[in-house]
Amino acid sequence: MSRATFEPDPALFATQIESLRSQTDSEWVCILSDDCSAPEHVAAIERVLDGDPRFVLVRNDRRLGFYRNFERAIGLAPPEAELIALCDQDDRWQPDKLAVLRDALGGAGLVFSDQRLVDAGGHVLRTTMWEGRRNNHSDLASLLVANSVTGAATLFSREIARLALPFPDSPGLQFHDHWIGLVALAAGDVTYVDRPLYDYVQHPGAVFGEVSSKRPARVRSLLRGGRGAYFLGYVPRVVQAEALIARCGERLTPDKRRALTRFVEAERRPGAFAWLALRPLRALAGRNETLGSESELARGVVWRHVVAWVATLGEHAGRRLGDTRFPDPLAFEQRRLRRWRARL
Repeated sequence: MSRATFEPDPALFATQIESLRSQTDSEWVCILSDDCSAPEHVAAIERVLDGDPRFVLVRNDRRLGFYRNFERAIGLAPPEAELIALCDQDDRWQPDKLAVLRDALGGAGLVFSDQRLVDAGGHVLRTTMWEGRRNNHSDLASLLVANSVTGAATLFSREIARLALPFPDSPGLQFHDHWIGLVALAAGDVTYVDRPLYDYVQHPGAVFGEVSSKRPARVRSLLRGGRGAYFLGYVPRVVQAEALIARCGERLTPDKRRALTRFVEAERRPGAFAWLALRPLRALAGRNETLGSESELARGVVWRHVVAWVATLGEHAGRRLGDTRFPDPLAFEQRRLRRWRARL
């Protein structure tokens, strides 16, 4: 197991460690990559581990952030480990979680399970992750647009870890589980266990800011949020798509390669843009796994072209359109997905 920690809540951390010790599958070791927690937090972690040789605590020399810390944790997995599972620092696993995932993996590169959502006190908020949204583990374009794979729900092969490392650099917020899920599906098959195998503890999320500007009302209504949608929504996924094409190579089926190529070309080719912009209509046939998030990315592409066109009209017109500098990393969110998570 690979696990990233940073100043975990002592009670939740102790509960999570005990759930690992209670696994019916006993063939595991757990590498904890600590992201420069304060000394008192490290001492608390060591007390919970209590000298158990199955747990190996490794401290980072400098803060990496959760994305790079998970990358490091995966890289620290011992070479004899054929399978890798990820741990969050505050979730509670069912005793048979590892055993069920191992049995379900089969010939796939990655398997993940459902999860219950609970609050810090253990009160159940949802009995399944997938109320109001279709789960997806087979459509690569949909997974690129909107992640369905939660890291702590996964078990994946050493080969998927090899393809995933190093994690790509992309603008905005980066998520390790999104990237690992994309690599697994691009390289082969992903399978799913339709049963909650752990309790996913929910914490208050960061509040994503609105993109504000001094644009005229008509332009603002058409392109509101376009700057963030382009730089923090569309462009990061282009980086991921191009990295998948480069790393997975001949493993990509023609359909998967075509989907990635269409996404990359959506800002250059009208046909590819139409494909992206019209994908939300799939919800009419029950394919709502992205909750129409393609429309937000398409807005970003439109914004990019309008900015380029207005720039030809002169500097004054460009200023009226709005700020074209790189936005704050919190300036974009997939609003429909956020509402789904919050059950609004």
